[in-house]
Amino acid sequence: MKSDDITYSAITAEPVESAETTVEVIAPATLQAGYVFNATYEGTIFRVDVPDGGVIKGQKLIVPFTPTKNDGASSSMGAWKDDIFACSRYGICHPSLIFACCCPLVLMGQVMTRLKLDWFARSAPAGEWTKTFSTLVYITIAYIVLTIIFSPADPEEEPGPFYNLFSFLYGVLSLVLITKVRGVVRARHQIPETRCIGCEDFCCAFWCGCCTVSQLARETTDYDTQEARYFTNDGLPPDPTTVMIV
Repeated sequence: MKSDDITYSAITAEPVESAETTVEVIAPATLQAGYVFNATYEGTIFRVDVPDGGVIKGQKLIVPFTPTKNDGASSSMGAWKDDIFACSRYGICHPSLIFACCCPLVLMGQVMTRLKLDWFARSAPAGEWTKTFSTLVYITIAYIVLTIIFSPADPEEEPGPFYNLFSFLYGVLSLVLITKVRGVVRARHQIPETRCIGCEDFCCAFWCGCCTVSQLARETTDYDTQEARYFTNDGLPPDPTTVMIV
C-alpha cells in the first residue's frame, strides 16, 4: 500500500480522571495544627499542612502530593527578581531586612550557605560550606566584642588604633564578601551588569552594602513560598522532609 493511501480513524478525546498521588511524610518536628512545612518527593518541593490536632516529631502522615509552583530561587534568568531598594518588600520585621541592617555578615553567611560557598565566598565541599554561617557569626560576635572593649570611654574622645584597625578589617571583609557573592549570583543567574560596567558588584557593595545583602537574600530563595528564619544556617526552615510514595 502506498503511503498516500493510508487513512486514519478519528478518535474522540474523552476526559480521564487522574488518580491523586499521595505520599507518606514523617513530621520533622512537633507542630500545631495549621502549621505548614516543606517536604520533597522525587526532587520536587511541596507544602504540607499540619492537620487538626497537630503532629508530633516522627509521626507519619498520608498527604496529597501537590507540587508548589515556582519554587526556584529566581523566577527568571537574566534579571534580578526585584529592585536593590526593595528591602522592605516582606515587611520591616523580615529577617532579610533586620539582618541586612544590623548584622549584614550574618545574613551573608546564610546566603553563602545557600550557594554552597565557604566563609571567603569560594566554592567548597559540604564539609566546608556547612560551616560558613557559624564562621561569619563568630566573626560578627568577635567584632562587636572587640569594638566594645576598645571603644573610647568618653564619646568625645577619638577612637584608639585598635578600634580603628578592627573596624577597618571588618569593613574590608564585608566589602570583599558582598562583592564576590554578588558576582557569583549574577553569574549563576546570568544577570548582566547594567551600570558601572566592570565594577558594578564593587560599587553596589561599597555604596549600598546593606541593600545589596538584602537583595541577595531575596534573590537566592523565594520568600513568597519559603518562610524566613533568623537562626538557621541558610535562613530557611530545616531541610524538606524526604517522603515515600504509598
